[in-house]
Formats: sequence, structure tokens, C-alpha cells
Amino acid sequence: MYGPGFTPQTPRPAADDAPPVQTVSTVEWFFAILLMAIPLVNLIFLLVWAFGDGINPNKVTWARAALLWMGIWFVLSLCFF
Repeated sequence: MYGPGFTPQTPRPAADDAPPVQTVSTVEWFFAILLMAIPLVNLIFLLVWAFGDGINPNKVTWARAALLWMGIWFVLSLCFF
């Protein structure tokens, strides 16, 4: 079907197609951690950062991990009290 020496190649996505991700600055992390110290405000911001549009992917994954930890601690506190 194919000639001798034929090797099928799978197309690779171009590395230039994805826009570069901005890193989160130290000042942004400082205020993010400060907001996490305020009760109820932390939950609202985590939900916005975890599921909102146009949020830095680094903040998205951090917010989702923080929400998981909040859920784990909530369930554990219900079990022990």
C-alpha cells in the first residue's frame, strides 16, 4: 500500500499555538494569601478563581487544591465533632 521506507507520522501541535502563561507575581500571591485569612471572603475568592474565566492557570490550580483541602478539613471536623 505504501512505498518502501514509508514511516507514518502523527501531526504534532505547534508549540507556538499556545499563548505563554504569565507567572503570578509575589505581590499577587501576597494578596491572595491575605484574602485567604478572611473568613467567608476566602471561600468566595476561591470559587471565583477556581471556576471563573480569564484567571491565570496557576491560580486556578491553586484555588482548586485549596478548595479540596477546605472540603477535607470540613468533613474531618464533622467526623470528630
